[in-house]
Amino acid sequence: MDLALELEEAKEQWKNMQSVYNEVSDPALIDAVIYQVMAAERRYEYLLRLAKSESLTCENIPLR
Repeated sequence: MDLALELEEAKEQWKNMQSVYNEVSDPALIDAVIYQVMAAERRYEYLLRLAKSESLTCENIPLR
């Protein structure tokens, strides 16, 4: 998969999980959602570091 596209999808997933966290009210689900938010954030950070190491620029990342 294209790194720029994967980076964009990871950012969207992280934002979506943050939205889910803001909507969750069941205490039994809060821990699971927090884990998913953290996992999505870590994946995005990893891909961002990878993109920087490959000198990927903003021009390479498609905007939607």
